[in-house]
Amino acid sequence: METQEKEGNPSPLLLAAVGLFAGILNGFLGTGGGTVLILALARLMPGREKEAFTLSTACVLVFSVLSIILYTILGKMSLSAAKMAFLPAMVGGAAGAFLLGRIKTEVLRCLFAALVIYSGIRLLL
Repeated sequence: METQEKEGNPSPLLLAAVGLFAGILNGFLGTGGGTVLILALARLMPGREKEAFTLSTACVLVFSVLSIILYTILGKMSLSAAKMAFLPAMVGGAAGAFLLGRIKTEVLRCLFAALVIYSGIRLLL
């Protein structure tokens, strides 16, 4: 199976597989889908890490909205409680998008690696 197209873009089938796995992980654990996407897309799109981060963010939006709908339907989440976090989350997302264009890729990689390591250690303790 061919995993890369001629121009160095990941094949649509491979992107779909990564997206499916990330969506399942996010829906099952409530988190982690974006991490999988960033790691996979950064590897599949070498030299285009910022594009991988933005694509990951777009995908996270989609499966997060769907997860919110399903969690609410299944009675696993109260929308009234969640509304308290929506506005601050949107402000934080806008700030992050603003900063992404101003941070060097190497710094972004280091920040992401530190977050992954910290999260892994916290999960183990």
